[in-house]
Amino acid sequence: MLLTLLAGSLAMNVVLAVRRPAPESRRATQALTGMLAPSMIAKSVSTGTVEVVSYRSFPQPTVVYVFMPTCSWCARNRANIESLAQQCKERFHLLALSLNEHGVDASLDRIGIRFPAYTGASSEFVHSLGLNATPQLLVISPEGKVIENWIGAWDTEQQKEIETFFHVRLPGLLPPHPPG
Repeated sequence: MLLTLLAGSLAMNVVLAVRRPAPESRRATQALTGMLAPSMIAKSVSTGTVEVVSYRSFPQPTVVYVFMPTCSWCARNRANIESLAQQCKERFHLLALSLNEHGVDASLDRIGIRFPAYTGASSEFVHSLGLNATPQLLVISPEGKVIENWIGAWDTEQQKEIETFFHVRLPGLLPPHPPG
């Protein structure tokens, strides 16, 4: 029974990984642009305390990288997020948000998160921004407005959009980790 469930899960992951998002998906992410984002209330991974992240606290825009510890696409995005963080740390305030608390501590290095990370965000924050797919990258102005939003791994087209927006060069996706 367990083997059947694992095989079914693997097949579904392969189908989802191969399927390219429809043009409507990109338009859906653009619908958030200009929307006022609520302050993020979430637990800091480093301190374990619940914090309120207000975008007005930072003079520069905030980049929110949304991930999950078990997300294979987040792991493949590692070189990209590390490079983006390094190249943008002076111009943007960076933070990460895990949609799942289980295994967050162990996954930060594997996923390339070397900036403040949070988990357990308020349902208002998660639902208002439609945070249900990973990886997801949001840019929020100091006034709290969503400037940009990308959903999914940074494939060729999306990588070019991100590079253009941030004025950076990214290394691209890592190859898939072979099953072991």
